[in-house]
Amino acid sequence: MDAEQCLNFFKSQHSLEINLMDLELITTNFRDLRNLCATKGFKAQSDIASCPGLVEICLNIMRTLYFNSDVEKYQKPFNIGIQFIGNLLVGHSINKANIWIKYFNDLRNWTFNENLKTRNYCEMIIYNLMLDIEDVEEHICKDTELLERFILDATNELEFACFIMEKIIANNLQIIYENITNDECLRLLQIVNKCLTENHSYLSINAVSFIKETTQQYLEKVIKIDAVPFIEANIAAEFLKMTSNLSYNPQYKSLLQSDSPFITFILAKLSAVHKMGLESVNVFAPVTQLEKMESTDNHPLHLIKGLLIRIIGNLCYKSKIIQDTVREMNGIYVILDCCKYDSRSPFIMQWSILAVANLCFNNPKNQEVIMSMPIDYSKLIRNKTIGNHLEKI
Repeated sequence: MDAEQCLNFFKSQHSLEINLMDLELITTNFRDLRNLCATKGFKAQSDIASCPGLVEICLNIMRTLYFNSDVEKYQKPFNIGIQFIGNLLVGHSINKANIWIKYFNDLRNWTFNENLKTRNYCEMIIYNLMLDIEDVEEHICKDTELLERFILDATNELEFACFIMEKIIANNLQIIYENITNDECLRLLQIVNKCLTENHSYLSINAVSFIKETTQQYLEKVIKIDAVPFIEANIAAEFLKMTSNLSYNPQYKSLLQSDSPFITFILAKLSAVHKMGLESVNVFAPVTQLEKMESTDNHPLHLIKGLLIRIIGNLCYKSKIIQDTVREMNGIYVILDCCKYDSRSPFIMQWSILAVANLCFNNPKNQEVIMSMPIDYSKLIRNKTIGNHLEKI
């Protein structure tokens, strides 16, 4: 069926009450238009878009279906209609512009439909609009409700919500973070961490600076003996995970290595956390006895020390300046004392061993320090002179 035939059919349907519509033929016509765009490409997309009133009538019918989409029989033609709109604009900048200008509010509303397929199809269209139209990304960043929809869907691994979030966080991470609730912030940070570990996503220099600065702010808030709100502890841990992921990624590593105050800050916080864990029973105290493992309650701050060590280990590799800074700040003692099992931080021993190896790489002075150490490293960590020096930095 060609565009003219579809137009004539839809004209006969769009003024009817929904209970009088021929749902089977509506579904068939939407499917024909969808497939025509997919198989015949640009010419078919142009012909359909230029057929007077066809797209507008299709959208009117889809609006009617949407308001009744909680009834199963209306969901199928509605979803195929959305697929048609998606195929209509793929690779067609003029059609994208028209859909953006005239129908974006419809797409936005449909994104809140309870049906997962509907949401994914709508998010597919919005993602395709973003690829060509810069205003779409800016609009989304200002729409808190829509942002939170995408964050939730990306958390639940809806494909195009993940693509949308990956694209917009590259340049807008701070704007998004500042416009959403704490609960959504936590989900956002988890999405960013997943993108960094699985997809090696691009982040702008401004986004990296924001992560680095906010990580420092949260560490100042949570590294203390007093209990901190659980949500703040979670957010602090997620920011530190992001920083540790950046420290591992060659694309961002140099941005962290070149920031001497940041390196000093991380080392000082590692020393503070380690000292607090040795001096009293708190979230930073290690649990080194295997029999106590099952009774260990999980807390996001349990991960802090291990992540700090991972950052130092990654950044000091082949960087003599950072290797020397770690030695001068007595950080080697702290890291060596963490080369043991801790059920609260499962990877801390591995990260500590890696950090020691990287500290020693082509650095004879660090090798000498380690070789000359006594067996009981913890005595050195508790030494007041060392502790006071690190606390003052």
